[in-house]
Amino acid sequence: MTNNKGSEADQKYDVAISFLARDERIAGDLNDLLREGLSVFFFPGKQEELAGTNGLESMRKPFLTARIVVVLYREPWGNTNWTRVEQAAITDRFLKEGWDWLLFVQLDEESKLPDWLPETNIRFALEQYGINQLAGAVKLRVQQRGGKLEPPTALTHARRVQREASLIADQKAFFRHPEWIENNIHRQVESLMHRIAELTDEIRVGLGMKLVARPLSQRCVLRDERVSMNIGWRQAFYHSVSEDAEIIAAEFNGPLYLPEERMMTVFAPTELQRARFTPTLSLSREVRWIEVGKKAELLSAEDLAHRIVILFLDLLNRADKGQIEFTSG
Repeated sequence: MTNNKGSEADQKYDVAISFLARDERIAGDLNDLLREGLSVFFFPGKQEELAGTNGLESMRKPFLTARIVVVLYREPWGNTNWTRVEQAAITDRFLKEGWDWLLFVQLDEESKLPDWLPETNIRFALEQYGINQLAGAVKLRVQQRGGKLEPPTALTHARRVQREASLIADQKAFFRHPEWIENNIHRQVESLMHRIAELTDEIRVGLGMKLVARPLSQRCVLRDERVSMNIGWRQAFYHSVSEDAEIIAAEFNGPLYLPEERMMTVFAPTELQRARFTPTLSLSREVRWIEVGKKAELLSAEDLAHRIVILFLDLLNRADKGQIEFTSG
């Protein structure tokens, strides 16, 4: 295959970054390290350039023409709306140019790599080398493909500072606006509780597991005959979610019931542990969730629903293994 680098006119970007919404923070950190010296396509950082254009073609072109394409990979990359478009552009480009323009970054060891990805030196393990070495590897690949590193300027640095300040200011304003909180946080919390119940019911029906899901507007209880999980939204101040506002997924060593179920237990279950998720804004000003004490991974409502159900399944697994002391009856 020929190594067709394309015309200089086509190469508007030195680097194009493809990533899942949940990995926006990692992509943003990489973008910040690269853009002081390189031209980087980072969506949503380039949303203004897509306005009024053919969205699909505008998303494809940078991945067909950039000197280097960086994929921040974990499942389900390639199976979401935008990453599916980007993956198609990447595989199309391979047929014309080979793979030396691609840097495939593995964000975890659990995700199965795509079958089309070749066994070559285009892979990079982020957990092993870190974000700074990744940025250095990208810069080297850009130079190898004819790109030049421009010295950082005060203006480019000021733009990054301004962008970060704008996000912080918007989050402060939105998170203290009761109407915005109701329309964005509360509605998402309610849909999240029902989605958690839907996922649990799918498992119950599909696998025959004896699971119960009871969703309310800001609460959901999951249980089997031995253990429970209580998921609830906590907001200390009506007018603000800037602090003391979170989704709590608490595990218990016995069954929990909602008041309307009219069930009584002799011994109240004991809480075993809890996971906490706080709201934040993405660069595209969408509500995302961060698990307290974990890596700064931005979870969509769908991501969070799956995460909570997985935590519940892990609780069941510990019960099966005899690792939980149950409430005595």
